[in-house]
Amino acid sequence: MPTPLEELSDWAVRTHTIPSGVHDAARRVLMDQVAVSLGGAKAMKTLVRSEPSATLWSTGERVHAPDAALANRFAGDDLELNAGPEVAAAGIAAGEVADATLGELYVAMAVASEIESYARVWFQTAVEEHGLHPPAVFGALSAATVAAKLCRLDADAFSGALATALALAPQSHYASFSHGATGKWLYGAWSQRLGLQAVLWARMGIAGASTTLDGARGIAQAFLHETTAPPAFQPQGWALAEVTFKAFPCSRACHPALTALEKLGPMDSSAIMRVDIWSYPFSVELEERSTHASSIADQMSVSAMVRQALGINADTPINVRAEGVNTLPRKREARVRIVLEDGSVREAASEAKWSSDHPATDEELRTRFLEMTRDKRIFDPWDAQDSVRIRELVAHG
Repeated sequence: MPTPLEELSDWAVRTHTIPSGVHDAARRVLMDQVAVSLGGAKAMKTLVRSEPSATLWSTGERVHAPDAALANRFAGDDLELNAGPEVAAAGIAAGEVADATLGELYVAMAVASEIESYARVWFQTAVEEHGLHPPAVFGALSAATVAAKLCRLDADAFSGALATALALAPQSHYASFSHGATGKWLYGAWSQRLGLQAVLWARMGIAGASTTLDGARGIAQAFLHETTAPPAFQPQGWALAEVTFKAFPCSRACHPALTALEKLGPMDSSAIMRVDIWSYPFSVELEERSTHASSIADQMSVSAMVRQALGINADTPINVRAEGVNTLPRKREARVRIVLEDGSVREAASEAKWSSDHPATDEELRTRFLEMTRDKRIFDPWDAQDSVRIRELVAHG
């Protein structure tokens, strides 16, 4: 009987087409993640000297492919807008290495999303219970999948690459986020580098064990603390089509309150006396967990994000509480009440903008892409044809 990794890899190798809706979803995710990287455009110099084989999006410089994946993903991490599986940076770099087309990249993204979704259903809850950050933990798996698919590995090499990526995946803890450590910027970036590097190693014959995922001492069982049968893999649910996007550069826990502020519209910050926020319990938990030590820690704090959005100083009180949350129509909503100096009150409640029930439209994502990439050197996924080579896209911008 094949192991889950072998089964996943065999399916990935045999999958060459995706539904049109999933293709469009892949384009949306790619557009979002490229825009985030270029919108941030932080620079990282590589210490690795090797044959240049992939491109730094912001400069056009050619570097070692895993370093390109690392740097391109690192560039926009502080914007906190990335959506979907961690695949864009590794996927584009792998596409350059393999001379793949944009259409092949979209298929590889969809395949990677299915495999990551399978692993998440199996043990994401256990990962979170260990205090770890799921996107970082699962990022190496999805990055290795997208790269292995684009590099056209056979099933054995594919499985070996995923096993290596899983075995070396960073166990990235939430503390870096809540304490505001800048090392958090590397969570997604390192996963991208590792996933692509695992594929390049597999091409050299260096691969992990096929039991890495489900073995008695494997990754899943390490998190679950028990030996359980792996769940059945049912491919082509196309998780990529269900991806939602972040409208604000912070934890999703802050989004309902920020959306409520949008409903209230502009107001004079100097006239605000007090702000009261009622939100769902997890967002209040994150508020209490944040140390407010830096902008990174503030990204998980409802009060910090609301203070920033309103432009009010540190002396204006903002109270965040879960009391009364059951009066909200939906669990992931927030109610914001602003008391002004003249005694008047402005109040609004809302669910998070761009939720699964009301996702971002193509026009909204397109507008954001153009805003974040203005005057940047990059191709436009919206206009590029599936048949174009990724090398040509990144070379000509």
